[in-house]
Amino acid sequence: MSGAKVLLLGLVFSYSFSIRCAPPLPEVITLSYISHPYIENHVLPLMEKVYRDLGIQVEFVLQPSQRNMYLASSGQTDGEVAYSELLVNEHDNLVKVGKSLIASQFILLCHDSVRCSVSVLSEDDVTMLITEASYGGIKSHYGESFEAQPYILSTLSNIPKLIEQKRILYGIYVTTFGDSSLDTYQHLQKQFLFSTATYHVLNTRLGYLAPLVSERMEKYAAQYIQGYGISKPQ
Repeated sequence: MSGAKVLLLGLVFSYSFSIRCAPPLPEVITLSYISHPYIENHVLPLMEKVYRDLGIQVEFVLQPSQRNMYLASSGQTDGEVAYSELLVNEHDNLVKVGKSLIASQFILLCHDSVRCSVSVLSEDDVTMLITEASYGGIKSHYGESFEAQPYILSTLSNIPKLIEQKRILYGIYVTTFGDSSLDTYQHLQKQFLFSTATYHVLNTRLGYLAPLVSERMEKYAAQYIQGYGISKPQ
Protein backbone atom coordinates (compact mmCIF):
# COMPACT_ATOMS: atom_id res chain seq x y z
CA MET A 1 0.00 0.00 0.00
CA SER A 2 1.37 3.39 -0.96
CA GLY A 3 2.30 5.98 1.62
CA ALA A 4 -0.46 8.30 0.36
CA LYS A 5 -3.12 5.61 0.90
CA VAL A 6 -1.82 4.85 4.39
CA LEU A 7 -1.96 8.54 5.25
CA LEU A 8 -5.50 8.85 3.88
CA LEU A 9 -6.69 5.81 5.82
CA GLY A 10 -5.06 7.21 8.94
CA LEU A 11 -6.87 10.51 8.57
CA VAL A 12 -10.22 8.78 7.99
CA PHE A 13 -9.69 6.57 11.05
CA SER A 14 -8.67 9.55 13.18
CA TYR A 15 -11.75 11.53 12.09
CA SER A 16 -14.08 8.56 12.69
CA PHE A 17 -12.54 7.97 16.11
CA SER A 18 -12.95 11.64 17.11
CA ILE A 19 -16.62 11.58 16.03
CA ARG A 20 -17.30 8.41 18.04
CA CYS A 21 -15.53 9.82 21.11
CA ALA A 22 -17.11 13.28 21.02
CA PRO A 23 -19.35 13.78 24.08
CA PRO A 24 -23.06 13.80 23.26
CA LEU A 25 -24.81 17.14 23.44
CA PRO A 26 -26.78 17.58 26.66
CA GLU A 27 -30.55 17.69 26.38
CA VAL A 28 -30.90 20.40 29.04
CA ILE A 29 -28.51 22.90 30.61
CA THR A 30 -28.95 25.52 33.33
CA LEU A 31 -27.63 29.06 32.91
CA SER A 32 -27.82 31.76 35.57
CA TYR A 33 -28.36 35.43 34.76
CA ILE A 34 -28.66 38.77 36.53
CA SER A 35 -31.70 41.02 36.65
CA HIS A 36 -30.97 43.68 34.07
CA PRO A 37 -33.36 44.94 31.36
CA TYR A 38 -30.82 44.55 28.54
CA ILE A 39 -29.89 41.03 29.59
CA GLU A 40 -33.53 40.00 29.89
CA ASN A 41 -34.74 41.67 26.68
CA HIS A 42 -31.82 40.98 24.35
CA VAL A 43 -29.26 38.46 25.62
CA LEU A 44 -31.66 35.84 27.01
CA PRO A 45 -33.58 35.56 23.72
CA LEU A 46 -30.29 35.21 21.84
CA MET A 47 -29.10 32.41 24.11
CA GLU A 48 -32.43 30.63 23.89
CA LYS A 49 -32.17 30.76 20.08
CA VAL A 50 -28.53 29.62 20.02
CA TYR A 51 -29.07 26.57 22.21
CA ARG A 52 -32.41 25.66 20.62
CA ASP A 53 -30.54 25.55 17.29
CA LEU A 54 -28.27 22.95 18.88
CA GLY A 55 -31.23 20.97 20.18
CA ILE A 56 -30.48 21.93 23.78
CA GLN A 57 -33.14 23.23 26.15
CA VAL A 58 -31.97 25.99 28.50
CA GLU A 59 -33.33 26.56 31.98
CA PHE A 60 -32.58 30.20 32.85
CA VAL A 61 -32.18 30.84 36.57
CA LEU A 62 -32.28 34.38 37.96
CA GLN A 63 -29.59 34.81 40.61
CA PRO A 64 -28.33 37.76 42.65
CA SER A 65 -25.15 39.14 41.12
CA GLN A 66 -21.94 37.63 42.53
CA ARG A 67 -23.59 34.29 43.33
CA ASN A 68 -23.68 33.53 39.60
CA MET A 69 -19.95 32.99 39.33
CA TYR A 70 -19.92 30.77 42.40
CA LEU A 71 -22.69 28.59 41.00
CA ALA A 72 -21.10 28.31 37.55
CA SER A 73 -17.55 27.69 38.78
CA SER A 74 -18.68 25.09 41.33
CA GLY A 75 -20.73 23.27 38.71
CA GLN A 76 -24.10 23.88 40.36
CA THR A 77 -25.12 25.57 37.12
CA ASP A 78 -23.66 24.97 33.67
CA GLY A 79 -22.71 28.58 33.03
CA GLU A 80 -23.70 32.22 33.01
CA VAL A 81 -25.63 34.03 30.30
CA ALA A 82 -23.34 37.09 30.32
CA TYR A 83 -20.73 38.30 32.78
CA SER A 84 -17.92 40.83 32.95
CA GLU A 85 -14.49 39.41 32.14
CA LEU A 86 -13.10 41.28 35.16
CA LEU A 87 -14.62 38.61 37.37
CA VAL A 88 -14.73 35.67 34.94
CA ASN A 89 -10.94 35.77 34.71
CA GLU A 90 -10.69 34.94 38.41
CA HIS A 91 -12.08 31.42 37.81
CA ASP A 92 -9.90 28.82 36.09
CA ASN A 93 -12.78 26.41 35.50
CA LEU A 94 -14.88 28.82 33.42
CA VAL A 95 -14.68 29.21 29.64
CA LYS A 96 -15.43 32.47 27.83
CA VAL A 97 -17.45 31.62 24.72
CA GLY A 98 -16.97 33.44 21.44
CA LYS A 99 -16.70 37.20 21.11
CA SER A 100 -17.67 39.77 23.70
CA LEU A 101 -21.47 39.88 23.82
CA ILE A 102 -21.58 43.46 25.00
CA ALA A 103 -19.32 46.17 26.37
CA SER A 104 -20.36 46.59 29.99
CA GLN A 105 -20.09 50.21 31.03
CA PHE A 106 -19.68 51.01 34.71
CA ILE A 107 -21.60 54.20 35.44
CA LEU A 108 -21.68 56.41 38.51
CA LEU A 109 -25.31 57.36 39.15
CA CYS A 110 -26.10 60.42 41.25
CA HIS A 111 -29.32 62.11 42.27
CA ASP A 112 -29.62 65.48 40.52
CA SER A 113 -29.49 67.28 43.87
CA VAL A 114 -25.79 66.45 44.42
CA ARG A 115 -22.44 66.89 42.70
CA CYS A 116 -21.73 64.00 40.34
CA SER A 117 -18.00 63.50 39.89
CA VAL A 118 -15.61 60.56 39.80
CA SER A 119 -13.95 62.11 42.85
CA VAL A 120 -16.83 60.95 45.09
CA LEU A 121 -15.54 57.39 44.72
CA SER A 122 -12.62 58.31 46.96
CA GLU A 123 -14.69 60.10 49.62
CA ASP A 124 -15.18 57.92 52.70
CA ASP A 125 -18.27 59.81 53.86
CA VAL A 126 -20.20 58.87 50.68
CA THR A 127 -22.52 55.85 50.72
CA MET A 128 -22.63 54.01 47.40
CA LEU A 129 -25.36 51.60 46.28
CA ILE A 130 -23.68 48.70 44.51
CA THR A 131 -24.10 45.00 43.84
CA GLU A 132 -21.51 42.56 45.14
CA ALA A 133 -20.39 41.75 41.60
CA SER A 134 -20.09 45.43 40.65
CA TYR A 135 -18.15 46.04 43.86
CA GLY A 136 -15.69 43.35 42.81
CA GLY A 137 -15.28 45.05 39.42
CA ILE A 138 -14.87 48.49 40.98
CA LYS A 139 -12.26 47.25 43.47
CA SER A 140 -10.43 45.44 40.68
CA HIS A 141 -10.30 48.65 38.62
CA TYR A 142 -9.71 51.30 41.29
CA GLY A 143 -8.08 49.33 44.09
CA GLU A 144 -7.61 51.15 47.37
CA SER A 145 -8.53 54.51 45.84
CA PHE A 146 -12.19 53.49 46.11
CA GLU A 147 -13.05 54.65 49.63
CA ALA A 148 -16.82 55.24 49.43
CA GLN A 149 -18.90 53.12 51.79
CA PRO A 150 -20.60 50.32 49.81
CA TYR A 151 -24.24 49.53 50.48
CA ILE A 152 -24.59 46.09 48.91
CA LEU A 153 -27.76 45.18 47.01
CA SER A 154 -28.50 41.84 45.38
CA THR A 155 -30.45 43.28 42.43
CA LEU A 156 -28.82 45.74 40.03
CA SER A 157 -32.11 47.09 38.68
CA ASN A 158 -33.07 48.41 42.14
CA ILE A 159 -30.19 50.89 42.20
CA PRO A 160 -31.62 53.64 39.93
CA LYS A 161 -35.02 53.24 41.61
CA LEU A 162 -33.63 53.92 45.08
CA ILE A 163 -31.56 56.90 43.89
CA GLU A 164 -34.58 58.33 42.06
CA GLN A 165 -36.50 58.05 45.35
CA LYS A 166 -33.60 59.82 47.09
CA ARG A 167 -33.16 56.93 49.50
CA ILE A 168 -29.41 57.06 48.79
CA LEU A 169 -27.79 59.66 46.54
CA TYR A 170 -25.08 57.63 44.77
CA GLY A 171 -24.74 54.24 43.14
CA ILE A 172 -22.84 52.17 40.60
CA TYR A 173 -24.83 50.86 37.66
CA VAL A 174 -23.74 48.66 34.77
CA THR A 175 -25.19 49.35 31.34
CA THR A 176 -24.21 48.84 27.70
CA PHE A 177 -24.38 50.27 24.20
CA GLY A 178 -28.04 50.56 23.16
CA ASP A 179 -29.44 50.12 26.68
CA SER A 180 -32.26 52.57 27.44
CA SER A 181 -33.13 51.29 30.91
CA LEU A 182 -32.12 54.56 32.61
CA ASP A 183 -34.05 56.85 30.27
CA THR A 184 -37.22 56.86 32.37
CA TYR A 185 -35.49 58.23 35.48
CA GLN A 186 -35.85 62.00 35.61
CA HIS A 187 -33.59 62.79 38.56
CA LEU A 188 -30.43 60.88 37.70
CA GLN A 189 -27.04 62.17 36.63
CA LYS A 190 -24.70 59.72 34.87
CA GLN A 191 -20.91 59.72 34.88
CA PHE A 192 -19.09 57.12 32.77
CA LEU A 193 -16.32 55.34 34.73
CA PHE A 194 -14.87 52.52 32.59
CA SER A 195 -15.82 49.71 30.25
CA THR A 196 -15.14 45.99 30.26
CA ALA A 197 -15.96 43.17 27.85
CA THR A 198 -18.79 40.83 28.83
CA TYR A 199 -18.90 37.21 27.71
CA HIS A 200 -21.15 34.20 27.68
CA VAL A 201 -19.57 31.70 30.07
CA LEU A 202 -19.63 27.91 30.41
CA ASN A 203 -18.21 25.60 33.05
CA THR A 204 -15.15 23.79 31.66
CA ARG A 205 -16.94 20.43 31.75
CA LEU A 206 -19.05 21.79 28.88
CA GLY A 207 -16.13 23.51 27.19
CA TYR A 208 -16.52 21.22 24.17
CA LEU A 209 -19.74 23.13 23.41
CA ALA A 210 -17.94 26.46 23.09
CA PRO A 211 -17.10 26.26 19.34
CA LEU A 212 -20.66 25.18 18.49
CA VAL A 213 -22.22 27.89 20.65
CA SER A 214 -19.80 30.54 19.35
CA GLU A 215 -20.63 29.68 15.74
CA ARG A 216 -24.34 30.16 16.37
CA MET A 217 -23.81 33.32 18.38
CA GLU A 218 -22.09 34.77 15.31
CA LYS A 219 -24.99 33.64 13.16
CA TYR A 220 -27.82 35.09 15.24
CA ALA A 221 -26.33 37.90 17.36
CA ALA A 222 -27.18 40.72 14.95
CA GLN A 223 -30.89 39.92 15.35
CA TYR A 224 -30.77 40.58 19.09
CA ILE A 225 -27.73 42.65 20.08
CA GLN A 226 -26.63 45.97 18.64
CA GLY A 227 -22.84 46.14 18.52
CA TYR A 228 -22.13 42.44 19.10
CA GLY A 229 -18.41 41.84 19.58
CA ILE A 230 -17.68 45.42 20.69
CA SER A 231 -15.62 45.49 23.88
CA LYS A 232 -15.39 49.27 24.27
CA PRO A 233 -18.15 51.90 24.32
CA GLN A 234 -18.99 53.61 21.05
